[in-house]
Amino acid sequence: MSERHHISEGFTMGLALVDAVPVLFFCGSAVLIGTRMHSILFWWGAALCIIGGSGKVLWKILLAAIHKDIRILNKQMRFIMPLGFLCMIISVCMHPVSFTMQELLQLPSLLFFAVGLIGMIGVTVLGLTKKSMDVKANWLEQCINCFAQAAFFLGILFFHV
Repeated sequence: MSERHHISEGFTMGLALVDAVPVLFFCGSAVLIGTRMHSILFWWGAALCIIGGSGKVLWKILLAAIHKDIRILNKQMRFIMPLGFLCMIISVCMHPVSFTMQELLQLPSLLFFAVGLIGMIGVTVLGLTKKSMDVKANWLEQCINCFAQAAFFLGILFFHV
């Protein structure tokens, strides 16, 4: 078995496509919040997060399709996403938003946000403790991330309507 194939062993197109699902949910959440915030800093932050997540998806697609490990696509997320989230947090602190904490803390949104937060804590712990080339860890991380981002999206959707 060649070294190239060994690096990508177990990284399937299915894993790459599952990795895209949380990015899509995040895009939906960002649009729902961004349309109410009207902040260019928020949009820049969301764009950075989406670029970071999309880079990781592309990394997995290339691993699955051509067995090529372009490490920058995997590693960039550690820098780009935190910067994006920082921009979004600063934006929320600086700009008045057209929703209140009371809206956010109503059921069922509160339950969805709690599930999303627990999921993101789990993904963070896995990301800090597991190797990026561990296929089983990637599947677990992506399944948790899918549920977490879906929960955030549903929480936002319930208070958005």
